[in-house]
Order: sequence, then structure tokens, then C-alpha cells
Amino acid sequence: MALSIVDGIFSFNVVPPSPTPFLQGTPRWVGIKLGNEPEMARVSIGEVPYAARARVASQLECSGCITTDQLSPSVAAAFQAALTLHPVATSGSYLDLNDKPTLLKGDTGPVGPPGPQGETGAKGDAGAKGDKGDKGDQGVQGIQGLQGIQGVPGTPSVNDTYTKWGVATCGIGDELLYAGYAFGTWYSHGGGSPKPTCMKEGDPGASYNGSNHGSYLVALGTYYSGNDGVHQPAGVTDRRSIPCAKCATQKTCYQVDGSATCAAGWSTLYVGELVGGYYNYGGNLDAFCYELNNGAPQTQNGNLNQVFAASTGDPGYMIGNVAGYRHVKCAVCCK
Repeated sequence: MALSIVDGIFSFNVVPPSPTPFLQGTPRWVGIKLGNEPEMARVSIGEVPYAARARVASQLECSGCITTDQLSPSVAAAFQAALTLHPVATSGSYLDLNDKPTLLKGDTGPVGPPGPQGETGAKGDAGAKGDKGDKGDQGVQGIQGLQGIQGVPGTPSVNDTYTKWGVATCGIGDELLYAGYAFGTWYSHGGGSPKPTCMKEGDPGASYNGSNHGSYLVALGTYYSGNDGVHQPAGVTDRRSIPCAKCATQKTCYQVDGSATCAAGWSTLYVGELVGGYYNYGGNLDAFCYELNNGAPQTQNGNLNQVFAASTGDPGYMIGNVAGYRHVKCAVCCK
């Protein structure tokens, strides 16, 4: 028979099989079994006088019967129904029962879904700083990472510039700014610039009236006078033009005169001989280090050949360990 169970509480009316008193002095027991579970411990049941009387009196038919209101109050009081009920009659709670039966513990039900997350509590105060722990053992060295991509080469910075006389190329690793030829003041002029100029080929500027000269520049070439060994730089046999190159370098450079050897730690850019103007000419051309080049083109006019080998003078005018009547070596050194 199906029973309705609410919050673990159910009720069931036991109907006597006949109007005959249910117990009649015979012991009776109630056993409860839920589904396929074992039967719970049986509990004995009994009757109380009022309950037995109420069941019989409700069906009694008689003539001349005496009702309770005809009895003396002291006699009728023994048959009055109790006005109060046992607490379990109104609460239906298992805990209000007398002689509670031992209940069997059922199987644990499935875990319910997690409840909603509660609000984040306030951050507590920081705890006291503990003592410094002992130094741990050194860990195992990790695997070496992959080599990164090579960066884009940066633009070389220019530290210095120089002019190379005799050839129109720069030293290894240096940048050629432009190539040209050596120009200087006309050999018989008393005025003008004493310094040689590396003139770039092309249009030098606007034209002017040829009869009026300012600082007069002409192409410089090596002197020619029967290929004598006094006025010519060593190995240069004819009136040759003097090519030149203007160069930029990241290195620092200097010129050494009187030697073709650079200082320790410095590399040799080029070696040559000092050349300059003739001592008796009006044009006082400064000496410069000429890289000997007999393969340079010849000058178009012999009158322009005004560059002579710069030699030492009479031994009587020398000082230190410098010999007289010698060609003068030179070199340009960089690092």
C-alpha cells in the first residue's frame, strides 16, 4: 500500500477486523518495513480504557442507559476523556515518541550541485614576517636557448676623413666620398693657396672672364726634366698627373713624415714620399704625402709639372739622426 511521506513523517490508520475489542488481552506488535529494506524493530501496542470505550460506545444502542451527565461528578470523572494529547499527536516528530524504535541508516544520497559562490571576504591583516629560510641547493642548469635572429647591421659612424694622394682609391673598409685630381696655385704666382686641393671631376661652378684671375688653380703634375733622380719622386719617370681620393673612415688616422713605419698598434694605410713646390718658385706649395704612381695619366701641359720631390738639404743644416740630400719617406697610419 502506497503511503505519503512528508519531511520523513507518514501516518496509517489501523482498522480492527471486527467490532470485537482488538486486543482482548492478547499481546500485539507493530512491524514497519520500507520498500526492500529489512523490517525495523517491532514495537508492542496496547489499549487504554478511554480508547476501548470510545470505540464500543460509539456503536452502542440500548434503552434505559445512563449517560455521564446523570452520574455523580465524582463518579463520572473517572470516565472523562483526557483533555490533553501527547505531544507527538500535534508535532508528528520522531523525537517526541516514547520508546523510540531504532532506525536503520539509509544509503548516502548523491552529492548535490554546488551552491552559489559567496561574497569575497575582507582582506585580513598581513601576518608577521617569518625568519629567513636556509639557502636552497642550486638548481639544475637549464637547456641553452635558441640563438636569436641576427640584427640588422647599423650604419657605420664616421670618425675621420682623409685625402689619399697618388691613387683614387681608399683604404680597405673605408668609404670613398669622391675621386678627383690634385690642383694647386700656378707655380710662378706669389699669391694663392699653398695647400693642394683634391678637385672632383665635373662642373666646378660658373664661368668667368679668362683675363681676370683670382686665386688661380691648375692641375698639379710631377716635374719632368730628363728623368733626373733629384727632382722626381722615386720610380716616377714622366710628368704624371696626381689622382686623389677623399675618404671617410671609422678609424683615427695620422701622417708620419721621414719614415714609412707606423707606431705599434697602428696599421699602414699607404706609404709614399713627400712632394711639394720648387724652392725657388713663387708658388709656395705645401708638402704632402704622395703614393708613388708611375701609371697615372700624363698631364696635358708640361708647364703644369710643378710638383717636386721634397728632399732634405745640405747635411750641414740637418739635426738629429736625419741625413742630408735624401728623399723623404712618408706614410698614413690608422687604427
